[in-house]
Amino acid sequence: MSKEVHSRERDVQRRRFAQNMVDDLYRNRLQMSVTSALSGTVAAGMCVVNALRGETVVLLVALMFSIISFINVAIVSYNTRTLTVSYWLFSINLVILSTYLLVFDGSAFGALWLCAVPAFSPLLLGRIRGLCLSAVILAILAFLMWTPWGNDLLQAQYETAFVYQLTLVYVIFLAIGYWFSYVRLTTARQLKETQKQYRALSTRDTLTGLYNRHWISLEMPVIMQRCSGQTRLSVMILDIDYFKKLNDSHGHLYGDAVLKQMAGLLSQIVEPVGYVCRWGGAEFAVLAEGLDEEQTTRLAQKIRQAIEDMKVPDDNGNPQTVTISVGAVSMMPTADMRPDYLINCADNALYAAKNSGRNAVHYYAGSWYYRDFEDDV
Repeated sequence: MSKEVHSRERDVQRRRFAQNMVDDLYRNRLQMSVTSALSGTVAAGMCVVNALRGETVVLLVALMFSIISFINVAIVSYNTRTLTVSYWLFSINLVILSTYLLVFDGSAFGALWLCAVPAFSPLLLGRIRGLCLSAVILAILAFLMWTPWGNDLLQAQYETAFVYQLTLVYVIFLAIGYWFSYVRLTTARQLKETQKQYRALSTRDTLTGLYNRHWISLEMPVIMQRCSGQTRLSVMILDIDYFKKLNDSHGHLYGDAVLKQMAGLLSQIVEPVGYVCRWGGAEFAVLAEGLDEEQTTRLAQKIRQAIEDMKVPDDNGNPQTVTISVGAVSMMPTADMRPDYLINCADNALYAAKNSGRNAVHYYAGSWYYRDFEDDV
């Protein structure tokens, strides 16, 4: 496989990862999975250390925490639609671990780990869930360290100064974690909205509202990878016959009206089965998945006939007729096939349709074979 093919596949994967990271659910799943996996690994290491030291109770707690963490990873990987079960399991695991550190650890070092909860739980669980979990653990901390009933449960007594410091630091971390979570959520929403606006500006034709040529350059590699070895991909290039003469006779505003009406008609016909784009000038491109040669030709003929039947009134109210020539191709994409190969095949078929007298459909009947990326196709 050529270097160009590898480079294109890496670009597609990076683009897909970047698009997924914009999705809150995907990003939260990734964060939860990585955090649970790291926590489970660290706890597993603690199990080994505690086993060598002969600390049975700590060993059991670390083992339980590790098992629950890895179960959580499995749940996140299996359930791709929601994180509700994972959120509950993660929260219960932290509550049990926090209670153990306060009651049985007896060292300042163990209790200080609690401050990580308000700092990271809003990021992992969301602002509301993270705040609720942090508040529950704060309530446990306050009960155990600030009430006589809680003090009776502690295996070791903490110094008063440390109790004040731990509570203050925890509250500060809670405020910071909540604030950062709020800022991240607000910024993510604004960024997502801005991305939608810029994407619409960069991938939509301003006159017709259809996808433009830039959209094809971005999405066609993704579509081809999805179809690769699975289903056929049909490409059509449509060109309005004698469009320059039409503009010269009726004016550019009339030409724009023809393009707009044609775009609306193409959308009605193509969008149920594929994508329609303005390729440039008076040319349009159509992409459709799962159509064989006969179905592709039938769709192209349906489009050609619909455009021929379309009436666009001129300035005097007289309905005018336009025709198009269509070049079409349908192939099963492979890993080494480049998008411009299918485009060129359809384009060559378009020239054949024009040379045959226009107002015609020509299907490219060739087949793909591997050629080095330096060759012309």
